[in-house]
Amino acid sequence: MTGGYDGSLTYFDALSGDELEYFSDLGGAIHASPTIVCSAHDVKAFVTSATWAGKVSCVQVHRSSMTKLWSVDIWSPIYCSPTVCNVDRNRTALSFGGIDGVVRCIDVRDGSEIFRVKTKSLKPIFSRCIRIGSAATESIVFGSHDGSITCFSAKNGSIRWIYKMSGSVLGAPCVVGERIVVASTAGNVVALTMAGEVEKIISKPLDGEIFSTPSAIDGSLYVGARDDHLYKLWI
Repeated sequence: MTGGYDGSLTYFDALSGDELEYFSDLGGAIHASPTIVCSAHDVKAFVTSATWAGKVSCVQVHRSSMTKLWSVDIWSPIYCSPTVCNVDRNRTALSFGGIDGVVRCIDVRDGSEIFRVKTKSLKPIFSRCIRIGSAATESIVFGSHDGSITCFSAKNGSIRWIYKMSGSVLGAPCVVGERIVVASTAGNVVALTMAGEVEKIISKPLDGEIFSTPSAIDGSLYVGARDDHLYKLWI
């Protein structure tokens, strides 16, 4: 399943490459991968678009076809995939940010809004959030264009902590063990505790801007930068 800049969503057979279904318009350019949610009974895909209306669509995925279930306008372009989180024991939600600097949480069942909360600076959010904490105290963490890392309650959107970096945070943070690692366009890489306190900062910023999400493998961190290098860091 892949989204296009023309607002199309195409469903392919993974073995043969045959096109199974095609939706011509899901609200505008699709910049992020669909978020796929599988359960024992069905598979759903949640797709965001960067039209000026910022549409979120839910698609039911069958073996050889797709069915649109609902679409809602957010009224801000969305450049990230939504993150599935638990609002409470009986309700699953999608959390995402828009270029208006607002974080939204909507119900996966019908797209109805659960909460909407503004970041302090109202600067654009380009990447998806990450989930931290247990089911009872689940939080979502976002990076934004002004370098702020903000942790919100997944239940009601209240702000739990904020950390400010130099440069812009365009890629999503990642979790390495019990730490949150964030990279910025200033070439900085910072490790934070789950409470938002600084645990470690690389001593020298990387030579290139970092646009992507760091990846952790076997305790090491890999970061690609705009100086044409891939860095391996111990943080």
